[in-house]
Amino acid sequence: MKKSLPLAALAAVLAATGCGEVTQAEPGPGDTFNYPTGIGVAEGKLLVASSNFDLRYDDVTGGSLISVDPEAGDALRGSLNIRSFAGELAVADAAACGLPSTLALVPIRGSNRLYRVPVAADGSLSCTDCDIGISSSLFVDPFTIAVACAPGVARAYVGFLRSSLAQAWVTEVDLGQDPPVLRHRVFGDGRARDFAWDAVRQRIWIVGAGGISAPLRWVDVSGGCEFGPTVAGETADPALACRGGAASSALLPTGLELRSLAFANDGSGRAYVTARRYDPAAGATLGVGAADLGGVLLVVDLVEGIDGVVRIVPLRSMEIGTGAAKVRVLPARSGGRRDVVVALAAGEGVLWIYDDETGDRVHFGRDAITGEPAVGHSAFGLAVDPVPLPGNVGRVYVGSFLDSFVTPVDVPLDDPSAASIPQAGGGHRRITGGTP
Repeated sequence: MKKSLPLAALAAVLAATGCGEVTQAEPGPGDTFNYPTGIGVAEGKLLVASSNFDLRYDDVTGGSLISVDPEAGDALRGSLNIRSFAGELAVADAAACGLPSTLALVPIRGSNRLYRVPVAADGSLSCTDCDIGISSSLFVDPFTIAVACAPGVARAYVGFLRSSLAQAWVTEVDLGQDPPVLRHRVFGDGRARDFAWDAVRQRIWIVGAGGISAPLRWVDVSGGCEFGPTVAGETADPALACRGGAASSALLPTGLELRSLAFANDGSGRAYVTARRYDPAAGATLGVGAADLGGVLLVVDLVEGIDGVVRIVPLRSMEIGTGAAKVRVLPARSGGRRDVVVALAAGEGVLWIYDDETGDRVHFGRDAITGEPAVGHSAFGLAVDPVPLPGNVGRVYVGSFLDSFVTPVDVPLDDPSAASIPQAGGGHRRITGGTP
């Protein structure tokens, strides 16, 4: 049985190039997941990018992108081989982005490529010259990705695991042009750990760029504003062609390293943030290398003053455990009620479900007897279906890197406390790939 990795070890795993001693020539499987890192939902289908981390299969064709239909017995709807060491996965919806087809976007660390894979309405996948190079001598290993779509805006934003000067480089990919136009910018030190798109204000938010001192930055891309061209030798925080800045975190407690951000459905500026706690004294010496003392889920308001400064105003803080990872918001509820939010504490292997209307929360953790995590060992990857299931049920998917499966979690939007993992074969349902 595959064992769980501590979060620090998992981070080292993802930053490495793999541990296989011999690279095989066989393509990766097209019907089962293999060390998945990226998950998403498109056209009602679950998309999973497998990394071939252990290099059991061929380097060039050992990874995979698989589409399965969870409402049809996890039937296989599409599959194609991609390069090994996939990163996260983002979906550019055709209608929302004004594109000819919905795209699954997968960055590939190591080979520094970005796949743009069309996804048909039936979930089938196609790829003809669908990958492009996305790196430079200054930054490599693309991993984090998100999509920003609005009238006249269809872009992806990519963050990198490594750079020559430990700087937070971000690449903007203009999906509305063929071939896509790439624009690169550096946002201080650190690295982009997550992105969040504020569709109401047409701002892309960057989590982690600027390190501990300025962990949350934003760029206004309204009116077709674009990242300016990269200039060799530019300073750590150059002037942008787009208006932007660093949100003031002065009101946040010290000793928090922000990890992920998601906006409320109502467009009010309310947001949900996960953060890792560390010892500020140790952090002054070690920086982000300070020990993980636990994680929190924050409810905040992002308030822009007349001076143009956006301030992070904390409203509520909840402990979630070590390895604070992604946070995502479920589809909007009726009656003007506040959102249902899911947050992942990867170090603990716990999925939290929080009701911002009542303040209640429930979680799926480890079995009290066996110690097995309900959502799998080394939980990695969190996705939400944007369309509720019949009965007004939100569907959440959690990936397990080491177990190579995805766990579906059903969350009734009218009663999140009744959230459950569907049962199959006498145990929790695990999606491992698909059947023809």
